[in-house]
Amino acid sequence: MTAANEERSFIMIKPDGVQRGLIGQIVQRFEQRGYFLVGMKLVKPTKQFAERHYSDLSSKPFFAALTTFLSSGPVCAMVWQGKDVVKTGRTLIGATNPLASAPGTIRGDFCIDVGRNVIHGSDSVDSAQKEIALWFADDELTSWTPTAVAFDKMVDENRRATCAGFVTGLSLTMATEDDSVFVRLLNDDALPVKSNDDDSRSAFPDCVAVSLSIFLQFHVPAALFMLLRITVQERSVALQYLWEISDVFWIIFFGVLTLQLLHTLVAAPDDAVQAGIETHLRLLMYVSVTWDVIITVACLLQKLA
Repeated sequence: MTAANEERSFIMIKPDGVQRGLIGQIVQRFEQRGYFLVGMKLVKPTKQFAERHYSDLSSKPFFAALTTFLSSGPVCAMVWQGKDVVKTGRTLIGATNPLASAPGTIRGDFCIDVGRNVIHGSDSVDSAQKEIALWFADDELTSWTPTAVAFDKMVDENRRATCAGFVTGLSLTMATEDDSVFVRLLNDDALPVKSNDDDSRSAFPDCVAVSLSIFLQFHVPAALFMLLRITVQERSVALQYLWEISDVFWIIFFGVLTLQLLHTLVAAPDDAVQAGIETHLRLLMYVSVTWDVIITVACLLQKLA
C-alpha cells in the first residue's frame, strides 16, 4: 500500500450473481466509485475450500447450507484497491439482509433473499488480508496505479513544485520519481530549471533563482525611483512630510521583501505560497511607486514655479 488508508479488499460475486450475469454491473459500480481492480478470477470452489472461507461461521446452524451454496457454481473472486475500500466497499454492497439494504446498494438493487445475496465483501482490513491470501497467490495480483491517481500523488505527495522566476517569465518544474516531467508556464522565453539526477537534490539552487527573480522584478524598479527622488533636491516643508510617508511605504516594502527572500531560501515554499507572496509584494511596490510619482511631480512643479 502506498498510504495508510490505501487498502485492498476481497470482493466475491457469489454463484447466484454469476449465473444472473451481474459481474459487469458490479465491477462498474466499484470502478465508478474510484477503486481499481488488482486481481480477478472465475473459479468454482470445492466444499472444503468454502468451509475454509467461512471458517469463522462454522458454529452457525446455517454453515452447511452456506458452504454448499458457495461451492455450487463458479464465483468471481476479486481484489479491489483504493482509499478506505473495505469500509466503502461494504457500503456499496449493502446490508447482509437484502431487504434491509438501501436502494442504490448492490444487494438493495439486485436481490431479496438473505441466502442468495449475490456478493461477499471483507468486513475489516484484517479479514481482507486473510481472504486475499486464501483466494489469491502473490503472483496473481497486479500492482499498478491509474494515471489520474499517479498524477494526484505526484502533485500532492511526491514533490513540491519549485518556481524559478526570471524577468522574461516563470518556469515551473514538477519533479517526479524519475525526474521525467517538466512543465513550462507563462511564456516560452522562461529559462528552465535543470533537475539533478540524484535523489540528494537540494531546493537551494531553485530558491536562489527565485530570489534573483524577485530582486530583478522589484529591486531594480525601486532603485530607479529612488534615484529619481534624489534628483529632486528642493523640498518644501509640506512635501517633506509626504516624503516621510513615502519612506514608510518603502520600509514596509523592503522589509516584506527581505522576509520573503529569507522564507524562500529557508522553506522553499510551493508555487501557490510563492504566488501569494509575489502578489503582495507587487501591491506594495505599486502603492509605493504611485505615491512617489505623485510626490515627485509635485516637487518638480514646485521647482519650476
